[in-house]
Amino acid sequence: MAFATVAMKLWNRKQRTKLSSLRKVSRWTLICRLENLTSISLLRSEEERLNTKDGIPSFRRLTRKFVFKDSKGFHCHISSVPCRYLQQGEYKYNHFVRHFRNVHTQKAREAGFFRGLELESEDSDIDTPLELDLGGKTGLIELVAKYVYRNKKGIHCRISSSPCSYVQKSGFKHQNFASHFAIQHTEEACKAGFFKNFDQTSEPQPESVGGISYDSISQDETMESFTTEQSQPENPLSALNLLRMKPSLKQLTENHIFRDEEGIHCRIASGTCKYVQTSNYIPGNFARHFRTEHPKEAREAGFFRGLSNPQPEAEPIPIEHVPYEDVELESTTCEEDNSSKLEVPLVSIPQNSVSDSIAPERSQPEIPCPDTPCDDPALYCRLCFSVDLPLAPIFSGPDAADNPLAESIEECISVRLTAEDDGWICSECSQKLVDFQQFRQLSRIHDSAVRQKKQRLATTTQSNPDVGHSANEADSFYVEIVKQENDIETDTEPPVTEQPCDDQKPFIELPNGSFSCRICPQTFPSLGPTMEHFISAHSEAMTHTNSVLAVDYSDKPPFKPVTINNVQYLKCADCDTLTELGEAIIEHRKRFHAGVKVLPTIRCDRAECEQVFMDNPAYQRHLEICHDVIDPGEGGS
Repeated sequence: MAFATVAMKLWNRKQRTKLSSLRKVSRWTLICRLENLTSISLLRSEEERLNTKDGIPSFRRLTRKFVFKDSKGFHCHISSVPCRYLQQGEYKYNHFVRHFRNVHTQKAREAGFFRGLELESEDSDIDTPLELDLGGKTGLIELVAKYVYRNKKGIHCRISSSPCSYVQKSGFKHQNFASHFAIQHTEEACKAGFFKNFDQTSEPQPESVGGISYDSISQDETMESFTTEQSQPENPLSALNLLRMKPSLKQLTENHIFRDEEGIHCRIASGTCKYVQTSNYIPGNFARHFRTEHPKEAREAGFFRGLSNPQPEAEPIPIEHVPYEDVELESTTCEEDNSSKLEVPLVSIPQNSVSDSIAPERSQPEIPCPDTPCDDPALYCRLCFSVDLPLAPIFSGPDAADNPLAESIEECISVRLTAEDDGWICSECSQKLVDFQQFRQLSRIHDSAVRQKKQRLATTTQSNPDVGHSANEADSFYVEIVKQENDIETDTEPPVTEQPCDDQKPFIELPNGSFSCRICPQTFPSLGPTMEHFISAHSEAMTHTNSVLAVDYSDKPPFKPVTINNVQYLKCADCDTLTELGEAIIEHRKRFHAGVKVLPTIRCDRAECEQVFMDNPAYQRHLEICHDVIDPGEGGS
């Protein structure tokens, strides 16, 4: 028993020794392996660690060589020419890679940003015939399908033996291909039968290419390969020469713009133009701007081509060569102001008698109706088709009626709009309507003032040509507003307006130029504060028969004191203008109501408020005082 116990202890000791040696060997092996890996990593240079296992840096590391960072963000400097591309916020290298390939293609190819794409492009250039399920249809689509091929990039043109870059990437549009063949490859298209009635032996005879609709062509394809039917001659050689002489609309626009940090500017005119596109570049908007604002320069540059096809002017026919047989004379009466009538013979020439001898009048060429910029009317201006300006709806809803903006449009440009039209208007057109309304109203006021002055001068000259007027500022004002106690009118003598005497005036004009109240001993430096004091402190005197505030041509005073929110104002009698100063109401009366009766130009649009005003500042003051409207945008127009 004791021997067995000793043997068991010895065996256990051997096992423990064996396990300990194994642990030491494993630990040592692990340490050696870690040391080898560490030494290998330390031997690698900085340049090798930047590379992949193939020795080519990744796009993430390659992009850092052509990007620099400042306080604004990450900038592109792959090219020697300054680039405006900027990333603000988080750095995204893949966006820079795409920018390098699209904008700086040559530099990106030299830097290695196109690696791995060459093999893919070679595989994608495998051409396959275009297989279409025509469903028994023949004609133009079948003819076009013979001269195109498909690969991964899209559907390409192969009508010519020389390479052509035209490609359709989204679907097959055979009419666009037919237009491209007829314009870019005129000779090949003629031989293939794309010109109707040009070659009688060509089979089959397709339908006319000139009937291609504009709606089926995208904007990029339109700019590069579309020409209107009027500009396409029947001779294919002439069409080719015409294409070489006339660049596309996009190319024309590029020649008359320049770019800077603010956006894309117009430079078609020698002078400075304020038109600028700050967001997206839209050649069509530039072309419309050139035709509208710079028509002379736009016509010289070729922006009006295809819009009109003027006919040669007919030679004038001498009047003696026009036959006048069978001429009927009718009598008509011309009336002017119902005061004088003049009998004038009206000559009516039968149409049949002169139709053969008189050339018809040359009619104005019709401008083709352009297509709307988009299908949604809320994305473009109803009047100028602008899409890059802030827009506002013309009608507030489908049931809106009596819209002042629609009435202004109809009154200014004779275009009637209803609530069903769902139109929007830009800020520039709105301002033009406001300017036109103000200009017309101002012109009417000036015309009325001139006519009234002529009538007064004529009346004064006939009654008393030797009468002269000399009065100071205060007297000239009160001549207009004083009503005499006894108005004497006779049939033999014209009415005479008497000058106000010193006893009638509510003030005393002192030698130093100041004014003293006649009722109380207060003194004021000018006439305005004197009148304010008289109206506020001595309002009972205004009802006196000899009050200077009675008007000679009316039974009401030219202004009256009113109190609003415990503040006293002077309110004009002919309109609702409010002022706090007597001098202001005097100037207002002289400007708008000095013997010329004009209609108010602005009416308050608040509910149950019918007050009217002569100018916009008076209207804004009314909104602030009576309606607590501080922001002018909350009021009416």
